[in-house]
Amino acid sequence: MILMVNRRKHLEQEYDEALCLCKTIQAKKPPRQKYRNSNHFLQTHLSYTFPLTGLSREEAIERALQLSITGKEGFFALVSNKDFSLHEALQYYREKDGVEKLFNSIKNELHIRPTRCWTQEAINGSILIVFLAQLVISMLRYKHACLRHVSTKFIMQSLSNFALTIITAQNGMKTRVFSNFDWINTLVFCGKTPGS
Repeated sequence: MILMVNRRKHLEQEYDEALCLCKTIQAKKPPRQKYRNSNHFLQTHLSYTFPLTGLSREEAIERALQLSITGKEGFFALVSNKDFSLHEALQYYREKDGVEKLFNSIKNELHIRPTRCWTQEAINGSILIVFLAQLVISMLRYKHACLRHVSTKFIMQSLSNFALTIITAQNGMKTRVFSNFDWINTLVFCGKTPGS
């Protein structure tokens, strides 16, 4: 049931994109770059057909939904060279997603690549720093449930925007001024969201 709801939403988005593309072509405007494939070395000549013309939006989506059902929805095979029970294999498969997300976060958000290090110690140090940063962010998510669905990128951006300015008076007294608060860094540093 959930699969059909998700597929219907996807087909609704595709329908809206196709309608927009159809109107663009009828207005004799070039389609968005997403729908073209030309560059300086390659010229592409495309033609578009809209087979569901004449149907209402709901009829077209319902027809596309019927055509998209292949009978293989919701099934997958798990193959392994290890001798696992069914439950163990499924558990390992589900844990794989968490590991993939961790490595994606490390590569794309914490920028482990390219490491501009040449000695093995420097490479190990660079990897250690990235894993420690990921550990801190994971601990923040563990401690604050509302951060569990916030991307690493936004958490890092919020923490890097937070600023502390120390003003030293002539008599040597130091005044600390905190600035650039948002809800994420307020939650991390103060334990609550702004206004609560």
